[in-house]
This record gives sequence, C-alpha cells and structure tokens, in this order.
Amino acid sequence: MSREELAGCSDEELVRRIKEGGDLNPPAEEQVSRLRLMVFACITQHLHNPVEYDDAFQLCWMRAFSHLQQFDPRVAAFSTWLWRVSRSVCLNMNRRRLRQARAEALFAQDCACAEGMDERRARVVRHRLWRLLARLPLRERSPLVRHFIDGRSYAELARTFGESERRLRYRALAGLARLRALARQEGSDINERSISA
Repeated sequence: MSREELAGCSDEELVRRIKEGGDLNPPAEEQVSRLRLMVFACITQHLHNPVEYDDAFQLCWMRAFSHLQQFDPRVAAFSTWLWRVSRSVCLNMNRRRLRQARAEALFAQDCACAEGMDERRARVVRHRLWRLLARLPLRERSPLVRHFIDGRSYAELARTFGESERRLRYRALAGLARLRALARQEGSDINERSISA
C-alpha cells in the first residue's frame, strides 16, 4: 500500500492492517507520524523528569504496539487508547523514580546516623558490612560502593563504566536491596549506616 493510500486511512484502519500482519512498517510509521505530537504532549504533561522524555516516548510506542491486540475500536478511539497507554507509562516511570529517590534518601540518612557510633561498634559493623558486600555480584557491588561509599555521582559512574546513568542507578539500588536481604538472612543488625562510617 502506498503512502498516499495510508494517509487516507483512519487510525482504526491502520491498526487493523498492523494487526493483520504482513508489511508492518508503512502502517506503523504512519501511525507514529500522525500521533507523535499527541504522545509527546501526554509525556510532557505527566512525566516530571524532562531527561526521561525520549525514553518514555520510545517506551510508549513499544508498549502500544506490543499490546495492540488489547485495542478495541468499539470501546475507544485509537488516540484515546494510546493516550491512556502513554499516561500509564509516565505514571509508572514517576513511581519508579520516586521509589529510587526514597531509597537513596533513606540510605543517606542511615549513613549520616553511622557517624555517631562509637569507634569499636563502628569497626564491628564495618567488618560485617564488607563481608556482606563481598557476597554481592560484582555488577551490583561496584556501583553500590562507588556511589554510596565513595560518593561518586551516577553521571561520573556512567562515564567510567560506559553505561547509562539509569542502568547504573538500577544496579546500585538492586545491590542495596540484596545487601539488606543478606543482612536479614544472617540475622545481623547491620544496615547501611555503617557504609560511610
């Protein structure tokens, strides 16, 4: 089907063609070109971090095309359905960032409390901490130690490791969660306070 014919199709007709299979690129490209500004408007309205706009834009379209079988033209127009998918993606990203910020704030608070420990107690806690850190996989331990102990920013770590800040933040927080789980399994009273002590 030519570009001119696709331009004359309704959104629902394009979705039907995409669902039927065959050559998906022309109908999908037409959908994206028609609705990209609407998706971007939804993202700017609902996502609180402008740095994540590009990731959210791609994620919205990936989610929409991967869940296209759930679209029912009898319930809502495609643009309405796509707006809801995009809004859901943005809200999930906001929730994830909020959880990460809370975890980091709690960790920073714990580190600040450790400075008040007496020297002997701090040494014991530090020894337990390093023993537990040694049990973490290197890919989680390294960003965890470099960010929370060495105080390096995720931007610095991204340049050092050659990975995205987002991925390194995820690995550091995954390491933090695993560290807490290991401490609980061991029945240890160790917590993150000791890291900066």
